[in-house]
Amino acid sequence: MTITVNTKAYTEDSTSPNVVRYAGPLQTASITDNIEIKRLAPKRTATYDGNSRTWTRTTRSVVVNGKTLVAYMSTEASIPVGFPDADVTTLQTDHGALISSAIGLDIVKKAKIKY
Repeated sequence: MTITVNTKAYTEDSTSPNVVRYAGPLQTASITDNIEIKRLAPKRTATYDGNSRTWTRTTRSVVVNGKTLVAYMSTEASIPVGFPDADVTTLQTDHGALISSAIGLDIVKKAKIKY
């Protein structure tokens, strides 16, 4: 299975029932370029249906002055069972817009958290 992100093709590299890793176009034995996707099924109780949990993590490495530096970004989602689909879409859209915005860039590049 292959997924495409920003015109880059990532090919399934390893898989287990709840984790799939996709290798990116720059992946080599010494350079990391991958996306990992994980899931955790809801844990129901007698009074609560639980939350579906998912994680995505994009990892890249570069060599600078002979040293390999590894960076990653991850997103975690915890959605209660029964949460309306339209509201999940809105939450996901808003989160994506935040990460892609000038504020999101400042958060990552400058560690700025107060606006």
